[in-house]
Amino acid sequence: MKKTILRLALCCLGTCSSLTVLADSVYQIHPIPHQQQAVGGTTKIPAGKIQVICGDHIDSYTKARLKNILSEHNLISDSDEIFVTAPSEGFVHIFVGVNNSGDKADAKATALKLSRDVFTLQNKYDKHLLSLQDAGGFAEIVILGENTDAAFIGMASLEQILDYNAPESIPCGIIYDYADQKNRGLVEGYYGVPYSIDVKKDVMRFMMRHKMNSYMYGAKSDYYHSAYWKQPYPATITEQQKKLGYLSQDMVRDLTQVSHETKVNFIWAIHPGNDFLNSSTVITDIMNKYKRMYALGVRQFAVFVDDVAIPSTQAQYDLNAARVTSLQQAIEKEWNKSGAAPADTVKPLQFVPQIYCGSFAGGGEEQRKAFSPPSAKRPPTSSSIPPAGAYGACPIPPTCRACANTWAATSHGGGTIPATTTMPTSSLRWTCTPTSTTKAESPTPQRSTKA
Repeated sequence: MKKTILRLALCCLGTCSSLTVLADSVYQIHPIPHQQQAVGGTTKIPAGKIQVICGDHIDSYTKARLKNILSEHNLISDSDEIFVTAPSEGFVHIFVGVNNSGDKADAKATALKLSRDVFTLQNKYDKHLLSLQDAGGFAEIVILGENTDAAFIGMASLEQILDYNAPESIPCGIIYDYADQKNRGLVEGYYGVPYSIDVKKDVMRFMMRHKMNSYMYGAKSDYYHSAYWKQPYPATITEQQKKLGYLSQDMVRDLTQVSHETKVNFIWAIHPGNDFLNSSTVITDIMNKYKRMYALGVRQFAVFVDDVAIPSTQAQYDLNAARVTSLQQAIEKEWNKSGAAPADTVKPLQFVPQIYCGSFAGGGEEQRKAFSPPSAKRPPTSSSIPPAGAYGACPIPPTCRACANTWAATSHGGGTIPATTTMPTSSLRWTCTPTSTTKAESPTPQRSTKA
């Protein structure tokens, strides 16, 4: 996915591509696929005439995503039984599967002589292909991913193809795509009133549509992230607390459910402050809170120790790294045992260290090296230390189209957001004050302080 995603509060999780989009431009899709290939001609997808054939490795969320896309485009009704084990004549066939699995989608890709080169690329993520061709007057679609998550990502392309083309006349073509960066999304980690739960969910759905996969949550004003980090979220909160961005346990459950449905990882961050180095029980205390959050549906965690005392000795640097290592090991032991179901496992720990921003590093190169893996005394490779820019702003796609076009030109691969693109529906109250970073001159919409 050829674009730089978003400049984040604590890290940059973009798809910084050095490649050129190849061959034809058959479809209007954002982010721009790495390769599109025109097949020639058009095909059609008549309503009520669709059969979906999924491989055994395709999970329920991926199936639900496809059904939702077809329903939103009025191609199926709620009562239609679209999932079948074998295709029948006189229907649109959509094959969804995993590369080299031997499933029907994999076999269909072989029959169509589709290139598998995309799956051989190294250090690329969510690799997938989408073929849309005509077969006897009806569309024949193949979505093949390196795994079920990659197939899910590929459905964003199908969704936008249906957005921009009438179902009775869709250009035939093939898409080969992947991400240059594993984690693509945003951090809600600023000071001030956190986004409401409706905004959070709305942004997750926007991210799903544009092939992003990470929502790291560590709002500074969330007491249960920082000041009360050892305590559980409350069972109930008042209406006034909701307006101030508080979360209840049920609200967290709601968020994690949307996270699973959109495959946008809701990464819940804890901020233990100076206890991370000064408390002998900090790993146990953090794990106790993580267990509570896991019960609410969270499947990836982070530790923030930004804006606290900065380590100044080698012993402190080593202790910092040892704590991260111990925490990752505790997570592995608790949830990632051999034989654990994929839905029950926890993804790698994310860590934002005390020196998380180059402009704050008074020690310069020495401090930078102290927080840069790999080293036997530094965090394990299964943990991630994301870099940060010069400012703590958390830009996400604004709702006003003028600001969105600025965002697109600087962070979305160039150009403008098409007039038909679905924007986040929730108002985020942006003001359009350009700022610059030390990395690039990119206008950054800032969240207004006005009520």
